[in-house]
Amino acid sequence: MAKVERVRSTYEQNSDTPSELFEILSEQYRRVEELRSMYGS
Repeated sequence: MAKVERVRSTYEQNSDTPSELFEILSEQYRRVEELRSMYGS
């Protein structure tokens, strides 16, 4: 979780970052949250 958040915050500062990256990061975050709810942290 922290890694995804760090990557997102780093690239949010760069205006040249493609929006696809943020879509992928959001999907990764969602999948991790889903797995955490199924199996715990």
